[in-house]
Amino acid sequence: MKLLSVDWDFFFPIPERQDIQLYDWGHREGVAFMLEGIWEIRAAAFFMSGKSLPMTDGHELKFWDRFSFSEDAILTYADSHSQIYNPKVIKGITEIDNYDAHHDSYQTPKDVVKRGIVDCSSWATYACMQGIKVTTFYPKWGSYLPETTKPKVNQVIHIDRQKPVKQIYDRIFVCRSGAWTPTWIEDKFWDFIDRCPARRKVQIAMSKRQYNQKEVDTYLEQNKKLLESLKNKLAPIGKNCY
Repeated sequence: MKLLSVDWDFFFPIPERQDIQLYDWGHREGVAFMLEGIWEIRAAAFFMSGKSLPMTDGHELKFWDRFSFSEDAILTYADSHSQIYNPKVIKGITEIDNYDAHHDSYQTPKDVVKRGIVDCSSWATYACMQGIKVTTFYPKWGSYLPETTKPKVNQVIHIDRQKPVKQIYDRIFVCRSGAWTPTWIEDKFWDFIDRCPARRKVQIAMSKRQYNQKEVDTYLEQNKKLLESLKNKLAPIGKNCY
């Protein structure tokens, strides 16, 4: 049985060099603030830099058209990629085609056994340990920003060419990766789920996030006042410099 796995960050390009400081995001799955509250602060950083908010690459709109599924294929979706190990998703699966901006095998098999947990950084490692063939397809935009950390297991890596796929998939798994993907593209995620042709869709422990532009405006106003205050305090010092 074959599983199509899709990480939502596959559709969210990171720039090659410019503005990379705006994308230097710390993250921690399972922490409410990292999933939702922090994105207004990050949005404010873009506006303060005179930049528009980054969006998806648009490929998600036609993504499902490239694939074929069995009549009883079920879509399961969750926030974390670790939820791929829900028994209803993984049971009986022998192959996983993973469309993802990351290979998710950052832990060695020894590390996985020692830690005793499977998370978003090690689920692919664990899959290979179970004898499941994992093939990861990076997005085309990822071809110019390759990962420096190599997979810790024998995982096949390709660059997605956005062409039709002949395989027929028995199950589908989608993760939102809320610690990596912003709330201002949240509506696009749920539209992506709606577009999936699977007749049955199962949601695991997640809810829709909200993007609050008023809160962003508040951060911007506070920053403006802080800069004006600093400017006034530094002005007398500047007059005495020569």
